Formats: sequence, C-alpha cells, structure tokens
Amino acid sequence: MSSISQRQWDAQRKSDQDLLIKGIILVLIGLVIVVSPYVAQGDIVQGVFAKAPAVGWFSLVLGAAFVLRFGLRRKAVPPRPAQ
Repeated sequence: MSSISQRQWDAQRKSDQDLLIKGIILVLIGLVIVVSPYVAQGDIVQGVFAKAPAVGWFSLVLGAAFVLRFGLRRKAVPPRPAQ
C-alpha cells in the first residue's frame, strides 16, 4: 500500500485548490463575455463584446473543465496521512 507524506499531501491539496480557483475565475470571465452583449448599455461596449463570443465560450468551457478536473482529483485523493 503506497502512502504519501504530509508534505506531498499538502502540495497536492494546494494544487487542487489552485485548479479550482482558476476554473471559477475562467467561468466568471466567460459568463461576462458571453452575456455582456445582451445587457450592455453603450453601443461601443456592445460592439466590442459582440465580436468576441468565441473567446467567451472558450473561457467558459475551459473553466468548466478545470472545475470538473478538480472534482475528479478530489474524488481520487487518498485520505490525509496520520500525523
């Protein structure tokens, strides 16, 4: 049975949390870019965001993939080592 040290476990946990944070930020950015042409007030703002739907969808999908990867890692992580 393989066992990981406390230091390795903490490093893996931090890596997982960073992945989750990046995923949430990318999802939020994607949502803003995708939704903003419909709720923006100014013509200039609508024009800028209307030309970038691919960027918004890419950010949204990538962020969702990061969050999904976090969930899969979280499910597969062994319990915390005894101190």
